[in-house]
Amino acid sequence: MTTLPRAPVLLALLLLAYLLPGLVGHDPWKTEDAIGIGIVHQMLEHGRWIVPYLAGEAYLEDGPFHYWIAALTTKLFGLALAPHDGARLASGVMMAAMLAFVHLAGRELYGRTEGIGAVLTLLGCLGLLVHAHETLGDISMLAGQALAWYGIALATRRPHRAGWLLGAGLVVAALSKGVPAVVAPVTVALAAPLVSSAWRRREYLMSLIPALLMILVFCGGWLALAESRSGGLALGRTPPHSRAGHARAYRRRRRHLCGAAVSERPARGLRVAAASAACASCRGRRAELAPRRRQRARMVRRHERRITRRAHVAGLVRDDDGISADHRA
Repeated sequence: MTTLPRAPVLLALLLLAYLLPGLVGHDPWKTEDAIGIGIVHQMLEHGRWIVPYLAGEAYLEDGPFHYWIAALTTKLFGLALAPHDGARLASGVMMAAMLAFVHLAGRELYGRTEGIGAVLTLLGCLGLLVHAHETLGDISMLAGQALAWYGIALATRRPHRAGWLLGAGLVVAALSKGVPAVVAPVTVALAAPLVSSAWRRREYLMSLIPALLMILVFCGGWLALAESRSGGLALGRTPPHSRAGHARAYRRRRRHLCGAAVSERPARGLRVAAASAACASCRGRRAELAPRRRQRARMVRRHERRITRRAHVAGLVRDDDGISADHRA
């Protein structure tokens, strides 16, 4: 059997080589990184902490947790780093937390060597390499899920502590990406007593109570605040938008873009991120409206053809009536 090297210094150097390059020293990358830094800009400049906002409108694809951490790192390292670099450090922090919890869960279930193997397997996921260095809410979701897995693994030995860890992981995952982020951990937590006698104990079932309480308190409290701040958007009750409403929304984005471009105080990185995010949001809105415009154009052309056919038939009828009248005369 092949054993992995257990030298903690080598593992630490490998993790630093994976996490640090790409976090600082460059302008915001396109799309996801720019959107995330734009949300942090809205929090720091306009105080929109409860619901993520982008280009002046609610951005409900992500929860606020990762951007809270990004705003905190921006403030902490504001004297040494550019704001967009400081915001991106949150991704490094959450990635380090995720790797640590994956290692702890693997070690708790299988052993120390297997815990290191779990971390190395995760580092070998090529799709994670680029996104791990972006301001992306999915990174905090992964960290929360890893904490939940560790809580489930620890429940056989320390069920009381495991319940609180499981609840904290579920809260972080839910506040990062919503309800779908907690489906897998909750399913495993509920199914564990059914598939293994190690979790089929009264202590484990009692440890699920703190997890449920944490979800109700933190996620329920945030949802109540978000519902009051977003006017129904937090629960998916999107008000109907008319054509004029879309036009007003587009003008608001343009004004936000112009304001971000001419602002004097914010740093260059945040201006670039806000402008890029606003442009991406405008393009997304135009893409959403394009099918409706094409459908309206098809309806107009169909109506015009119907009117033309009716006029042609009416003309033939008039001609027949005229010929018949002359023939009778």
